[in-house]
Amino acid sequence: MTQAVYDEYRASRGLPKRSVKLITEAEVAEIYQTRYNELPAGIDYATFDAAVNRACLVARNGCRRHCASARTSFVSGLVTFKVFGRGWLSRIARVEAKSVKMAMEKRGTSAASQNVAFDIESDVASKNAKSAATTSKVSGAGAGGSAYQVDWSNITALESAVLILVAVGFVGLAFYLIHRSRQEKARADAYAAIASEGATA
Repeated sequence: MTQAVYDEYRASRGLPKRSVKLITEAEVAEIYQTRYNELPAGIDYATFDAAVNRACLVARNGCRRHCASARTSFVSGLVTFKVFGRGWLSRIARVEAKSVKMAMEKRGTSAASQNVAFDIESDVASKNAKSAATTSKVSGAGAGGSAYQVDWSNITALESAVLILVAVGFVGLAFYLIHRSRQEKARADAYAAIASEGATA
C-alpha cells in the first residue's frame, strides 16, 4: 500500500491525511475490496496481485491496456480485418484513452495533469508508430535483398531452404510491424483527441 493510495482513500471518506504506517486492517481490506476485487472472476485476482506489487494506478492502467491489447489481438485475427481493421483499431484506442480519462477523473486528477499525461502517451505512441513503420520498410527491403543477392545455381537444397525461411521471416516481421505501426498511430490519435478535448473544455 502506498501513501498516495492511502491519502486518496482517506480523502474520499472525508478523513484527514495520516501516515500509511498507521493504516488499519479494516482500511486495508476495504481498499483491496473496492479497488481491486470487484472485477470479473480471474481479472480481479490478476489485477489485485499486480496492485499489491506495483501500486493501484499502475495495476488499473495495466488492466485497461491489456484489455485493449486483447481486443486488438482478437480483431486482428478476423478475416474481415483487412476491410474494417483501421476502424476497429481506432475504436479500441479511443475506448482505451477514454477509460484512462474516466479513471483519472474518478481519482480527482486535475484537468491540467490529465492533459499532460495524455500528451505524453500520445507522443510515446506516435514515436512507436514511426519506429515500427521505419523498421518494417527495412525488414521488407531485407527480405527482397536476401532473395536477389543469392546465386541460386550454386547452393544446396538445405541452404536454399534456410534462405527462403529467412526471407519469409523478414516478410512476416514487416507485416507485423506495419500492423503495430497502425495500432500505435490509432493510440496516438486517440490520446491526442482526449487531450485536446480537455484543453478546450
